[in-house]
Amino acid sequence: METMPDTKHTIQTYLMVILLLTMALLVAPAGAELVQSNGTTSIGVDQTQELKDTAAFSANKHVFFNVANDAGVKYNYDGALYSGPSNTYYMKFDGGGLNALHITSDPASPYGNVIASNAQSGTFFLSDTGGRGFDDDGILMIAVKGDVPNDFRVHIRASGYTWTPATSGVYNPTIPSSVTYQPVSLDETFTRDDLIYGPQNWKPCSVANYPIYNGQDMTNTQDTYQMMFVDLKSGIIGKNSTAGAPALTDNGAIRVDYSFENLNTFAAFDAFAWCSASNQGQGITWTNEVAAAGSSSGSANGYTVTGVPRAPVAAFTANTVSGPAPLSIGFTDQSTNTPTAWSWNFGDGTTSTEQNPSHTYTTDGTYSVALTASNAGGSNTVTRTSYITVRSTTPTTGPTTVPTTGNTTVPTTVTTIPTTGTTTVATPTPTITTPPLAANFTANVTAGQSPLAVQFTDSTTGAVQSYFWQFGDGGASYDRNPVHTYTTAGTYTVSLIVSGPTGTQVKTNEQYITVTAVVPTMTTVAPLTNYHHNYLQVSNTEGARFDLHNNGTYYQKSDGGGTNAIWMTGTPSVPQGQTINTTNQSGVFYLTDTGGRGFDDDGILMLAVNGTIPDDFKVHIRASGYAWTPIPNYLSPTANDITYVDGSIDEIFTKDDFIYGPQIWKPAGQANYPIYNGQNLSDTQNTFRLMFIDLRAGILGKSSKAGISTLQNNGAIKVEYSFDHLNTLAAFNAYAWCENSTLGEGISWTNGVNAIGQSSVASGYTVSGMSTSTAPITIPSATRPPTDPNRDGLYEDLNGDGVADFNDVVLFFNQMDWIAVNEPVTAFDFNKNGSVDFDDVVLLFNML
Repeated sequence: METMPDTKHTIQTYLMVILLLTMALLVAPAGAELVQSNGTTSIGVDQTQELKDTAAFSANKHVFFNVANDAGVKYNYDGALYSGPSNTYYMKFDGGGLNALHITSDPASPYGNVIASNAQSGTFFLSDTGGRGFDDDGILMIAVKGDVPNDFRVHIRASGYTWTPATSGVYNPTIPSSVTYQPVSLDETFTRDDLIYGPQNWKPCSVANYPIYNGQDMTNTQDTYQMMFVDLKSGIIGKNSTAGAPALTDNGAIRVDYSFENLNTFAAFDAFAWCSASNQGQGITWTNEVAAAGSSSGSANGYTVTGVPRAPVAAFTANTVSGPAPLSIGFTDQSTNTPTAWSWNFGDGTTSTEQNPSHTYTTDGTYSVALTASNAGGSNTVTRTSYITVRSTTPTTGPTTVPTTGNTTVPTTVTTIPTTGTTTVATPTPTITTPPLAANFTANVTAGQSPLAVQFTDSTTGAVQSYFWQFGDGGASYDRNPVHTYTTAGTYTVSLIVSGPTGTQVKTNEQYITVTAVVPTMTTVAPLTNYHHNYLQVSNTEGARFDLHNNGTYYQKSDGGGTNAIWMTGTPSVPQGQTINTTNQSGVFYLTDTGGRGFDDDGILMLAVNGTIPDDFKVHIRASGYAWTPIPNYLSPTANDITYVDGSIDEIFTKDDFIYGPQIWKPAGQANYPIYNGQNLSDTQNTFRLMFIDLRAGILGKSSKAGISTLQNNGAIKVEYSFDHLNTLAAFNAYAWCENSTLGEGISWTNGVNAIGQSSVASGYTVSGMSTSTAPITIPSATRPPTDPNRDGLYEDLNGDGVADFNDVVLFFNQMDWIAVNEPVTAFDFNKNGSVDFDDVVLLFNML
């Protein structure tokens, strides 16, 4: 006897089938993107165009520009519509203007404010108060003043809402009613090479010569900026548009988190808004309002950051270094990194604070001269010993010295022999011609791994009295042919300054020396030989952040310290830790400190995986926390010393990164210490392989707040993980490294765990993998097994093509009964009611 389905279920099924068939007609090929040309919509694939060479904008509007994002623009529509290059946005600025788009420190204050900050990392928001009320995409302009160092970096992370833009040409498009919040719409680091526009002192706008930041002196044409544009990949929902939602994250604004490295001058952020359809047409028509110096605007808003200048490298020359008294000498400052103050000591009891002073020596003697150059980044002193020689008289006789270089010209003398009398022959007088000074040099090697010793050889022509070398890494020398050792990876510019009787010449070889980091040779997979006094190699591509031993390792000392200071917890508000056992293949935990010292210069994560690890194993680790330069004398860092780094590490590790093990214990202050809480140490066959990961951030514990009452995550290191193909058990453990402590340099702390049968206070984090025997198998009519694209434990990609889309909903609907019988229920139980049913199909459909 056949059982009839209930009426409600039948109606739902028919409605679903009709909806699926309708939607299926609209399915585009995978990877396709909506492209518009002259108002006509078609399906196309984005073509990425290379960034242009550095150049100033040719006009304030009606120009195309590239974004610095690796992936290019989010909406590749403008080039086709306005007959421009692909992968660009169009600065239209016909209408629109300055009164709708704002930069604000608080999304609850959408009209914006002017923020001038010294913080090298921070947060601001892009908001909209215009009558239209929304913008399809936000674009950030970053302008950096003056010379930008090679190691400049800026990390931008954005969050906001996305939706499908209206068709181009719609005069007054409706407010989007279906929006999706993207907690991370962009997470990318940009470099000096991304500053492809400029130098110039104005930003694109509907008004010509419009300032880049509020209060800018537009008459100072030497105050120029290089610029980049960053697509934030999300839109702005303004105060006049609720998008059908009663409450929006950040009131619908785009949140921007920034973090600078090696910003030495000044940076300004500006906002631009793009729309596919508006009263002003497709393109960019809005930017934030600012006012030039001497002007005023009650609506001005923007965000600037003052960088931290590098300390100068002091250097100087003199127009002469010897002569009779009184000897007047002109000194010339040659210091680098833009000093703002100078202090001279001429060695005879007199001083000067001028940049290029003149001084007269009145007494015989030999004098040493010192210059201290200073700026906000620090100071540096150079002393030239026995540099000036003063004598009272010039010798009246003595040998004539003819230099070995130069041309000696003997004039031709015509001798007249008179017809009577004595014949007189004129004696030729030599004339010395000193050749001009031309600085030059070579190096025996220009590339190699650190530490790289380079022999520089002077090849200057002309008479030289003094040499001064600048090696580009802060090092300098007065030797003629110095040897300099580079210890840090990077590209360095080298300069030689020579002085002589004919003046001073400088030879600079840009990006002359290239130093690469030593790639540590991975240790052959083997167990650790001791529970302490180990040099632990980290698996990070960059190696150890603090490589004090020049071997890519940290020293695990574990003499003292112990297991009662460092903890692992699921929430930083519980700093004394928790023992967490989960089956979630992705998640978050924190490293905290409750010790009396209260802080740790660096956190290191140990990952241990049980048994046989499959070849396609992967784990993605992302960490965020505070960083600082370790301080001598056991002193805690202060608020001025620390910088919050969102994404201090963001790296994927594989099976090959497990270089230690197999073994059943972790390094600690005692032998045979468990890897996870409740471990049976008598089971010697239950072994693990280990890797160590440098989180490249420190821990500020409850005993150290660095002078700040509120710290992000209470000063803990946040760790985000995501496993692929973890089939057994994984255990995370925490280690803390300090450069200066009462226990000495090294690792002396780890989280405490208990072996089975013990009951001390413990913390730790374990993840149970999905056995291959319970992993999803290929569904009928599909060609590959299902996958979990967002690693949340639910397999949205049922047909295994790598993308969760409408085709997966159709497959789920058609094979629902087969899946319920043959697949692991937890992988497809989207509503978590313990079974696979029609409600799961509907939920998957709604998720898309």
